[in-house]
Amino acid sequence: MRILIDTNVLISAFVFGGKAGKLMELRDKKDIPILCDALFHNVDIILSGDKDFLEAGLEKPQVFSPSMLFDYLS
Repeated sequence: MRILIDTNVLISAFVFGGKAGKLMELRDKKDIPILCDALFHNVDIILSGDKDFLEAGLEKPQVFSPSMLFDYLS
């Protein structure tokens, strides 16, 4: 997957952080396309056991492991 990133998104990421900044902080670069897809499609939850997603601290989409989602929905 190829992603074109507008310069203002990069500047915003480094200056203000936010979601764009979180994209730049992921330790595993292979996760970036998945996160970009989730943001583009405005998903509410990413279900993953990936530690990088679970520790990203995202507000939207929320990231849950299977056990976390089970507890959340119960």
